[in-house]
Amino acid sequence: MRWSWDPNKDRSNRRKHGIGFETALRVFSDPFAMSEQDRIEDGEERWRTVGLIEGAVVVLVAHTFREDPDGTVSVRIISARRARKGDAMRKKGIVTVDFDPARPPPLTRKQKVRLKALAALSDEAIDYSDIPPTDEAFWKTAERGKFYRPVKRQLTLRLDADVVAWFKRHTRGGRGYQTNINRALREYVLGREKKAG
Repeated sequence: MRWSWDPNKDRSNRRKHGIGFETALRVFSDPFAMSEQDRIEDGEERWRTVGLIEGAVVVLVAHTFREDPDGTVSVRIISARRARKGDAMRKKGIVTVDFDPARPPPLTRKQKVRLKALAALSDEAIDYSDIPPTDEAFWKTAERGKFYRPVKRQLTLRLDADVVAWFKRHTRGGRGYQTNINRALREYVLGREKKAG
């Protein structure tokens, strides 16, 4: 995926919300991030995505989304802030990066410090002037994992026959049962990681 943003907006966002766009990209690494198409402006799809970054802080990102005819997906970040509880461009001056949400690079020391400071913010300290808080309608219409693209690996796995039969029975027409097995395994892994802290 190709990601871009205006460096002036990035600096402004760091000052105003305490998070840079390069760090905010990590919202798209959260398989459980919730996304909603907010509106269409000047022919561009505008989205809001809420997700967890590195298990440390929930962040809301306002962004665009475009899929080009060649299959290239382009996302432009407009703004990012900490969420409250419950909530190849070549233009001059535009920062463009290729970022694979399934394989994010390690956080820098500076990014870790900023995320820790964000996590400590109270809801009252969050500036909502450019991204309003989410409401009940957002949670009813948002899609889970809309922009998450995990890397798949094909392998042979031996499972008990009754386990496979259960997943096939609980999937429409038995199709997609492997996806449901993967989803169950992911939930298990995330639950174990959460317990481990």
